[in-house]
Amino acid sequence: MNPYNYQMCLYHSLTSFCNWNCSYCDFAYKEKKIVEESNLLMYIDWLSKINKSSLEFEIEGGESGLVPEAILDIWFNSNLSSSYQIDTNGLFIKRYYHKYKDKIHYMIYHCISEFESADQEFEKYDIPIEKIDYTVVLHQKNYKQFPALMEKHKDIFWLPHFLQPRRSDLEDYMQPEDYLWLYEKTKDMPHLCSHIKTKCKLLSDPDFFYKGMEKQRIFCARTYTQPLIDLVNMKIYRCAVSISGDYVDLTEINLKRLIQNDITLFPPQEKTCYLCQNSNATHALTDLKSCLKKIL
Repeated sequence: MNPYNYQMCLYHSLTSFCNWNCSYCDFAYKEKKIVEESNLLMYIDWLSKINKSSLEFEIEGGESGLVPEAILDIWFNSNLSSSYQIDTNGLFIKRYYHKYKDKIHYMIYHCISEFESADQEFEKYDIPIEKIDYTVVLHQKNYKQFPALMEKHKDIFWLPHFLQPRRSDLEDYMQPEDYLWLYEKTKDMPHLCSHIKTKCKLLSDPDFFYKGMEKQRIFCARTYTQPLIDLVNMKIYRCAVSISGDYVDLTEINLKRLIQNDITLFPPQEKTCYLCQNSNATHALTDLKSCLKKIL
């Protein structure tokens, strides 16, 4: 039984292939592989024996549009869920959306690989606005161009992602003052997803921010809210966001323990992982209060 009031989302990697080579992406696996059909069928059989009422399902990277149609047929016809979420750079939409649209409730469309200016062109799709959010990755070198991009394309909803400090060779992630600038410029724009505004606004209230981080630490220690099911390599990662190396083998027993929220499946989470500390509106945690005094 799930002792906490939360919805677990199972993120699934069906392939490590991608037709883009983004400079900031750390999901570029050295081995380009696709899930084996036998492993997918075995996973579906395991799930069929488990209560899935509290689960959501998402397909993410590599690029979901590079998954063979035969594999996607098995996935979407398995009745694991009545609706699915898809992450794509547009290739899935071009190849498969029309076929599977009735089973897809939401998509995150990464529309520009390396966002630099509002003048960059990208393809828009005739998809209901409530079913698709457009995204670009923001960092110190491009975030000031984002409000102009939103202003130019008011007919779509935006869900920007922020450069994550996963790799030591990338030093361009945003600072607290950058988020405050972005919040002030976009807070009155209705076509920006509200929870992104909330993340930016967190920086204006340090006490709330620190309490929120502590709650997140406790929450992550007691629940698995967004684990990654790596079907390519048959592994379960504690968190689809961090990919910190904290994984167990994907077996029927481990899958059942995960969904039942057996907190002994992974080592105890003593503190908030470094990604949650540093990503989005939470970078520079130790210097946050001093920084806010300078810019507020």
